[in-house]
Amino acid sequence: MAWRVVSVFVVVFLRDALALWSPRPPSPSVIVAWARSGDVDRGLLLARLRQTRRRRELDNILDQILPLRGVKEATIVISAYGRTKQPFQALAVLDQMRQVGITPNVITYSAAISACEKGGQWEKAVGLLDDMRQRGLEPNEISYNAAISACEKGGQWMKALELLDEVRHGGLLEPNVITYSATISACEKGGQWQKALELLDDMRRDGVEPNVITYSAVISACEKGGQWEKALELLDELRRGGLEPNVITYSSVISACEKGGQWEKALELLEEMRQHGPEPNVITYNAAISACEKGGRWEKALSLLDEVRQRGLKPNVITYSASISACEKGGQWEKALELLDEMRQHGVHPNVITYNALISAFEKGKQWEKALSLLDEMRRGGIQPSVITYSAAISACEKSGPWEKALVLFNEMRQNGLAPDVIAYSAAIAACEKGVQWETALALMREMQQRGLKPDVIACSATISACEKGGQLEMARAALVRFISAGCYSSVWTEQGRLDLHDLSVPVARTLVRLAIHDMKHRPEDRYFHDAAVAGHLIVITGRGKHSEGGAALVRPAILDMLRGPEFAGRVECHEVPNNPGRLEIRRANMT
Repeated sequence: MAWRVVSVFVVVFLRDALALWSPRPPSPSVIVAWARSGDVDRGLLLARLRQTRRRRELDNILDQILPLRGVKEATIVISAYGRTKQPFQALAVLDQMRQVGITPNVITYSAAISACEKGGQWEKAVGLLDDMRQRGLEPNEISYNAAISACEKGGQWMKALELLDEVRHGGLLEPNVITYSATISACEKGGQWQKALELLDDMRRDGVEPNVITYSAVISACEKGGQWEKALELLDELRRGGLEPNVITYSSVISACEKGGQWEKALELLEEMRQHGPEPNVITYNAAISACEKGGRWEKALSLLDEVRQRGLKPNVITYSASISACEKGGQWEKALELLDEMRQHGVHPNVITYNALISAFEKGKQWEKALSLLDEMRRGGIQPSVITYSAAISACEKSGPWEKALVLFNEMRQNGLAPDVIAYSAAIAACEKGVQWETALALMREMQQRGLKPDVIACSATISACEKGGQLEMARAALVRFISAGCYSSVWTEQGRLDLHDLSVPVARTLVRLAIHDMKHRPEDRYFHDAAVAGHLIVITGRGKHSEGGAALVRPAILDMLRGPEFAGRVECHEVPNNPGRLEIRRANMT
């Protein structure tokens, strides 16, 4: 038999073939063993080879049975390489078979395609399908299913759909539940939830009954697409069809509810699992804790963390990070710090998401020094801070620490190749406002807009405030006009001649009133707001401080002080509106 003819050429060829396919040279013991033969119980060894998932055991068995005897044994070896995630070795065996005159069959090719699938080599898996056809072999359902699964793992949802179409319209094969499930899973990983639902309908029309794996993949697709209601519908449909949802199904639905802000529904599903099964796992709890975090239920999140431990499950970095984030949103920075210590004690290493949540907790708790300490710890630990990390640290310094440090961090962020987002710019501009750095504030605002970012109210207000505090009233007015034109503060004019200052900071409110008074003495074509203000008369809605911190009015007294001060003395008359202490009436006096 040709397979028994083992020459120096064959051994050298195998070595070269393996070196070509593999990113690392193959084990010398495998190459040497290829040239050996021995009288051993081949049946027992081959049975072990069919089961093994350990590379060392695979090598030991090959040492004893090589050279191989025919296509069946070669196929077993290829499958074994697949199970041990060694796709290049599997391909080398396939190539060697052809070189020594052994013709691979459909089963051999399917095993090689499956090895590529398990090893993350989707392109080679698809290439093997083409190779089969060129050699006169028709791929079967197993071949296609393995190739589609390879595309799914490689994130190639469009290629998976192409292969499904080949099966459906090729005339020789019919897709089965595995074919559809693998394709749906590929769409799920590609974020194509609508396509996943279409495939579910297609398989029903083709007379293929979906199973739990199919439904779990479709539900997971809906979860990634933010379709929590559809995920719940599919869960009900699954039950009505007599199927039992498994832990993956439930975890996906709970995660869908989490992403949709439905924390109560997520907890209902978790309770359903407790009562009727299946047993929730760490992934299930992670989704439920994240749901509580998004719902602002930090105490419930910590309760679920305790339950994870009580059930004998091991919390992972996601569990702890979600719990810490829940504490951050609940203003519990001390509790968040305790969780960091606990996770370290249990050998769970924090990642960038963990640190981001903690630094944000310190920012909200006005613990800027702790925030910077954690940032340093990240760097020392080799964890690269992200835009979110820097934004939280900058905001912490701006709110409770030295404003100069906030700007240092902002510059460091850019030097590290990170592009600041709106939150980072807003925090840096707010730091400028705190330090009365109006020129830097305006420069950052220009840079932000040049990068195509739309400033938020925080950034706009801080820029105007920095200019006003720096005595640059004209700059503040010009900035406000630009911001209003860009769509910020769009609701300040409730109707002609009526100015609403609700939700505005004191500097912005003062600047807006200055603009309105300017318009009162100019013709419509020369006004900032054209027909928005009626010449000579203006109603200003200041509010009464109900929504201010501590319930004290801030805007109203500030506007009254400005109007009665030297800036507008003798130019306007200001009157309180009878029976409405939240309004002021401004009339033109001797305006020059």
